[in-house]
Amino acid sequence: MTFPEGLDELKAGTTDFLMNATPSIERKKYAHFSIPYRNEFLLLYSTKKYLAKCQKMTLNKLLGSGFKLGLQKELVYGPELTKIQKNSILNGNIRYIKNNVQHLQLIIEHDLDGIVDDPVVVAYRSAVNVTGNALSSCPIVVSSSPISLIFSKKSVSKALVEKIDQAILKIKESESYQKTWVW
Repeated sequence: MTFPEGLDELKAGTTDFLMNATPSIERKKYAHFSIPYRNEFLLLYSTKKYLAKCQKMTLNKLLGSGFKLGLQKELVYGPELTKIQKNSILNGNIRYIKNNVQHLQLIIEHDLDGIVDDPVVVAYRSAVNVTGNALSSCPIVVSSSPISLIFSKKSVSKALVEKIDQAILKIKESESYQKTWVW
């Protein structure tokens, strides 16, 4: 299911939890959050058409030059992109998509010049759905923030979330976690 569909299921209590969630005031109305379990970096990925420009320009300037950006609905992309989304001119170059599972397909179907995603997710999806060299990362970090597990208040108690927090703390102290997830 897509992340927005998962959020709807959390609200209804038919799904207990999701990963890769950024706490927000709206989400806290229907969900509990674990302590952060890793930091997420969201990078801009571009097609060849804009690859040279994205090496030198800011995201604002790229969007102002006609760059068409695909963002998944209902995700939190950090303060800079939130500010851009509130600018009616720049927001006009953003296409809101339901699901970002197959990047290459999105680029073609939605006539996009780029997307924003987590490099860990992009690497996994590139291995599963061969994307070739259709997208390359740009040196534009859209956001960097801690992410958490998100739990339905209807099906998961705060006490259980506290137990999960203790497990996360234990895992974060491990050598394996420190080597793999601390950048």
